[in-house]
Amino acid sequence: MKRRHLLIVMISAVICFSGCKKIPIVPENKAKAIIGKKWKLTGYTENNVDKLTENYAPCELDNIDIYMPDGSYIIDEGLTKCNDDDEQLQEGSKWIIKGNKLILSYENDDYDMEIEAQFEILEISAKTLKLAIPNFDGPGTFIFTFTAQ
Repeated sequence: MKRRHLLIVMISAVICFSGCKKIPIVPENKAKAIIGKKWKLTGYTENNVDKLTENYAPCELDNIDIYMPDGSYIIDEGLTKCNDDDEQLQEGSKWIIKGNKLILSYENDDYDMEIEAQFEILEISAKTLKLAIPNFDGPGTFIFTFTAQ
């Protein structure tokens, strides 16, 4: 009787654990995690060296990025603008998630062309968005960390 009970428990455990898979984060879920939130750049590294304040002026560090549900992307200049003539809200960019990539694009009127950047998504959650892009001028990777405000 004990063997039969042990056998039933073991078979049940095998069925349960083989049926319990980790749910992958699909692009739709990733998009839901970032849409409508206000994202602020809080970390930037080049080849694992912190370069946030070296590469970004204070007027850039208060900017807020907003990913809209319609695929548009807005940059709010924050409390301080680097250029007084800049619009408070810079619109016209687009975003999409394809697989493990966040793709940002915008029209460059100076060159009459669309510019696109493909970032690898390293981390995505309700509070953190961490993106990586290769350094095209040399070895290494640039990593951007955004925090939801």
